[in-house]
Formats: sequence, C-alpha cells, structure tokens
Amino acid sequence: MSAKPRGLLVSTRFLGRHGAALEAAARSGGLALERIIVPDDPEARIEASDCARIELAYFSGDLFPERSRAFFAAAFAAPNLRWLQVFNAGVDHPVFQRFVAKSVRLTTAAGSSAEPIAQTAIAGMLMLARGFPHWLDAQRRGVWEPLPETCVPADLRGQTLLVFGLGEIGREIARLARAFGLHVIGVRRSPAATDDPVDELHPPARMRELLPRADWLAIACALTDETRGAIDADALARLPRGARVLNVARGGVIDEPALSSLCAKAVSRAPTSTSSPRSRCPRRRRSGRFRT
Repeated sequence: MSAKPRGLLVSTRFLGRHGAALEAAARSGGLALERIIVPDDPEARIEASDCARIELAYFSGDLFPERSRAFFAAAFAAPNLRWLQVFNAGVDHPVFQRFVAKSVRLTTAAGSSAEPIAQTAIAGMLMLARGFPHWLDAQRRGVWEPLPETCVPADLRGQTLLVFGLGEIGREIARLARAFGLHVIGVRRSPAATDDPVDELHPPARMRELLPRADWLAIACALTDETRGAIDADALARLPRGARVLNVARGGVIDEPALSSLCAKAVSRAPTSTSSPRSRCPRRRRSGRFRT
C-alpha cells in the first residue's frame, strides 16, 4: 500500500453509506486514503492546510445544493487536486470547465441513473397516453367526467416514438417503449449496433424529416454545441398534431418558449361545433411536455 495517504474530499453522508466499500476499493488499488470532510455548515470553509492535502474529490448528490459552495470552495483551493468525480451525468456547467482548464481529471456518473430516468419518461408517456391529466383534474374538482367513446385515447401499440439521443438513457427509453408495442426510431451519430433496441436508426442530419412520423418525441441527448437548440420552432412545427414531447435532456436542447407558444396556439384554437361529439372532449394541446 502507498506510504503516502491520498487526501479525499468527501461528505460524511457518503462515507456513512459507502465508506466500507470505498476503503475496500482503495485497498485493492494499493491506496491509502485520508478523509477530508466537507463541513456540515454551508457557510463553513476548510482550512488552507487541509485543502493542500486534497488530491481526490467526490461531489456527491447529498452536497447539492446546500453545501455545493463549501465543496467547490475547498476543491478550487486545493492546489494538488488531480481527480474530481461528480454525481452528475452532464458537466456542461461552467464550474466544471474550470477544473478541466486546470488539467484536473473529471469523471461523471453518466449512465448510472439511466433506468429510473427512463422509467420516469415512460411514466410520463403512460400518463399522457391514457389521459391522466383529465382524470386528475376531475378528481381534484370532485366530479365524474367520463370520456365519450370518440375521445378515448388511442392505444400505444403501433404508435411511433422518435428518440433523439441513444445513450444509456435513450436506449432504456427505447427498450421500454418497444415492450409497449411502439415502433421506435433512434437518432444518434454512431452506427448501428446489434443490440440497439430500435426498429430504425438514423443520423442527426435526418431528424427533421423523421419528425412528421413521430407520435412521441423523447429527447435524451447530451447538451453540446451540436444539440443546443436542436429542437427549435421549426422542428416542433414538423411534429404532427397531437404529438407529445418527453424531455429528459438539458433544457437548452429544446426551445421551450417556442414549445409553450405552440401549445398556447393549439389550446386557443377555434371551438368545435356543439353538434359534434368531439365538443365534449377535453381540449388537447398540440404537444404535451413531460420533463424531469
């Protein structure tokens, strides 16, 4: 084992949950760790002499947001910091780029939350597909408002889901969607793999021509210079009427003002004739949103 302990900036809560596993992993790698604890008081700061011993740091989820400042104050004051692990999947925030500029190795937890995030997206799909907003609104008002037969939602089986971004999250969304009988179209830069859970795979350059086919658009890509604003007003206008948008990516990927404007215009459409059975249907937006 190394004679010199490596200073690790970490939270007490993380150590309480995973301290034994951390020590076992360190021993297997021939490392000795010195634990330097992030203060419980958000306004407290670690002494400069302690910061100087920090070589490793873990920004765990329990530090966000109350103790983020205390953690990063110590990390930025650590002249010997070599490796920063974060609980985030994305590191587009400028604070992380400051570490990259200092040649600190930055690693993320990308993919570790793929299953729960994908399940949340599918839960949103099911809620919208089965008209849960209508039922929940009626429940809040304490009324019974059954839908006429002409307004019963269509089954998911046979509908088309377009997944923009087939990383770990996008792949899991696609896999679950296929279990419900949807036709899944994936969009990503890398070529097809044998285990891709999609029925079709296309490059990003073809996404706009694919949008008119989508009953559902799931946005699960990383926020990069290429994807920032990719789902703009033109892209949204290409979706068919009644399409729904499930955004589990960064907000910057989608033009949210354009989406809100499109929804508002659809809600304020001319009323249906009272002689039509559809006049009793709850008004539907052109695009529904479900975002984590």
